[in-house]
Formats: sequence, C-alpha cells, structure tokens
Amino acid sequence: MADPSADLAMEYFKVGNAIVAFHVLQSIVFFNTLLSKAEVVAHITRVRAAAIGLAWVISSLYLLAIIGCGVIESGLRHGQAPFVTMSTCWAIGGRVAVVGVLTALSSAFIVVARARP
Repeated sequence: MADPSADLAMEYFKVGNAIVAFHVLQSIVFFNTLLSKAEVVAHITRVRAAAIGLAWVISSLYLLAIIGCGVIESGLRHGQAPFVTMSTCWAIGGRVAVVGVLTALSSAFIVVARARP
C-alpha cells in the first residue's frame, strides 16, 4: 500500500513544475512579442519603470507559489530517505533559479527595448 503523504508530496512536486513551465512559456511569448511587435515595444519604452516593476511583482508571486509548494512537499516527505529530502531541496532551488533568470532576462529585455520606426 502506497504512502498517501508521499503521493500528495508528488502532486505538489508536479504543481511546482507546472508553475515553472507556465512561467517559461509566458516568458517566451513575452520575448517573442518584444522582438516582433513594434507597437508593444513603443508602449513599453514609455512605461519602462512600471513594466520592470510589474515583471518583478509577477515573478515574486510565482516564487511564492513555488516556495510554498516546496515547503509543503518537504513537510510531507519528512521522514523519508535523506536522498529524497535532498532532491526536494535541489528541485526547489532549481525552480527558483529558473524563475530568477527569466525575471532578469525580462528586465534586461525591457531596459534595452527601443521603439523601432
């Protein structure tokens, strides 16, 4: 019989991965839009500070959700093998790193965006 807490922890693991996957896809669409739509770039250059602030707020919300899933998952995995617990911690760190890098890239794209004629 499977341990229900381990099954629930695996669901939180999947939710954390889904959040990161959604953020990655959202970032790719954002980068593509900045590279292909001149009117979007023109608008972002007018509200650059607000756009950077919004990118950081959205990323902070993603980070809170990821860390929340990780904390709950870690609590559910308490008492399992040390390798499992350490893997959970590394997964949380990896997810946070991905969101951090994408946030930095989004901010960089916004900063260097220039309106095209």
